[in-house]
Amino acid sequence: MFLAKVRRFAVCSAVLTGLVAVPNLFAADDESVASDQLLPPGVLLHVRISDVSDLKERLPETGFGKIYQDESMDKIRAKVEEAFEKGSEEAGKELGFPLSDLLNLPEGEVSLSLIQPAGRTLAGVLIMEIGDQKETLDKALEKLDEAITKQGATKKTETIEEVEVTVYEMDKPGSDSEKNTFCFFTEDGKFVGGSDIAVLQDVLSRWDGDSDDVLAEQEVYSYIREKCATRSDDDSSVIEYYIDPMGLLMAGLNSSEELSTQALMVSAYLPTLGLDKLKALGGNLDIAEGDFDVHSKSFIYVDQPTSGLLRAFEFPATDLAPPAWVGAGTPAYNAMNWDAAGAYDAITEMADTFLGQPGAAAQQVTQMSTQLGFHLKDDLIDHLAGPIVILSDVNPEATQVGQKFLAAVKLKDSAAFQETLNVLLQKAGSQVSERDFEGVKIYDIQAPNEEIHPAIAIAKDNLFVTSHADMLEAALRSSDDSLAESEGYKKIAKLMPSQCSIVSFSDLRKQMKPTYDMLKSGKLDGAFEGQVDFSDFPEFEKIEKYFSLSGSFTIPDEKGVYSEGFMLGGE
Repeated sequence: MFLAKVRRFAVCSAVLTGLVAVPNLFAADDESVASDQLLPPGVLLHVRISDVSDLKERLPETGFGKIYQDESMDKIRAKVEEAFEKGSEEAGKELGFPLSDLLNLPEGEVSLSLIQPAGRTLAGVLIMEIGDQKETLDKALEKLDEAITKQGATKKTETIEEVEVTVYEMDKPGSDSEKNTFCFFTEDGKFVGGSDIAVLQDVLSRWDGDSDDVLAEQEVYSYIREKCATRSDDDSSVIEYYIDPMGLLMAGLNSSEELSTQALMVSAYLPTLGLDKLKALGGNLDIAEGDFDVHSKSFIYVDQPTSGLLRAFEFPATDLAPPAWVGAGTPAYNAMNWDAAGAYDAITEMADTFLGQPGAAAQQVTQMSTQLGFHLKDDLIDHLAGPIVILSDVNPEATQVGQKFLAAVKLKDSAAFQETLNVLLQKAGSQVSERDFEGVKIYDIQAPNEEIHPAIAIAKDNLFVTSHADMLEAALRSSDDSLAESEGYKKIAKLMPSQCSIVSFSDLRKQMKPTYDMLKSGKLDGAFEGQVDFSDFPEFEKIEKYFSLSGSFTIPDEKGVYSEGFMLGGE
């Protein structure tokens, strides 16, 4: 019921919003009140495009926009435009007016939100700046009216704050008395539509933008937005989002009588799990801004100190620069510093709470350890130092797009951990074979197919686990050509703090080329069932200049976790 309600509102909103990635000639009113200054408290989801016109101007300046415009893509572009024109013509016949009019309808800000004010049900609201295109909007509303009334909806108008509001009511499936509602109004170059007239009344009562009782003034929302602004000269990024995950979960459960019991149970367990402290997550996305093709910032707001399940996902900041054994040719590097011991303590403490007896979880771990042949905490968890490195690459030998990976877990005591590994290897029996490689024992694991060659080794104070033994062998070879000293990584490293919880680095040219070549050669045609003729695409060398480097980092914050990601512009 909850999802059906959201879908119904989304369909109505999509009809009115159209596709925003088509150029138009209008600009938004600079003095227009932003949507977060119109929305009341209780917002559980808020997605906002700050300026559709600005977004449309920026898209062609991105790497993918430049690829589409490159002369080597002439064949592909011609086919895309031909298909779009055909679809537009057919859609125009259905609409009764050109599809381009609908696509050009949004001019400035567009936002879509889900709201649950205190004591009320969940409602959706769309706010869209249309400028002087009211004539086009009226045509779209006529088609919407025709579609809704055919489904049996009744129509009426109400006046709120001297503004005429149109209201449609439809019978709610499975109920003789309740109604589904869709209502809207147009004022000052804005269209506002929603699933609850009370929410539209809330918006109209804040129309002058002077109220403090709005989303923009809420502590959690404003903190996230301030942390995540991507532009130094303008605090409005291209796209912004805000989500209250626990609020959405409870709203979904409370939307149905059948789920009311589960809602009470979930509500009772949230503090035990520590999830009641997860207040919100949000962030911004900018494109074609300065040196960045894409620039994103995100924040997870968590009341401190963390407890319960959230303690199992703590990543203290440290130096996560690539170790010397990571070669300069590595396409993708990821690293994190996980507090495994803290996670173990958090999980066992929660288990004790559910079992109703202090120390019960530890007793069960001891019993399980007897069967394993080693103690889960003493012989495994306690040997983990924290840093975990993951390298990835595309496997060009795969019949489908397949990833190769190598994970390296930092150890406190390699010799002690070898004893634990020996127990596991003994249990594996003939499925594991041992060999020597440059003075290191590699344990090859029997695989279900020939496309992977998993292996394990302990070396360089790490436990190495890989899907393909050649990646492990490359890591074990001595080399002065390290990723940390490469010019590409240094460019990304300059954008990161010296101490991070999680970091990533990608050379997009190296990552994209194997998959692109497989697509163009027809090796992966089966995955697309002949829907796309990749032979028309140019050789990768013609477009590789548009791909560059990307990276991201995550660090702790006094109110949660902050992350930032960036993709540099190509040549």
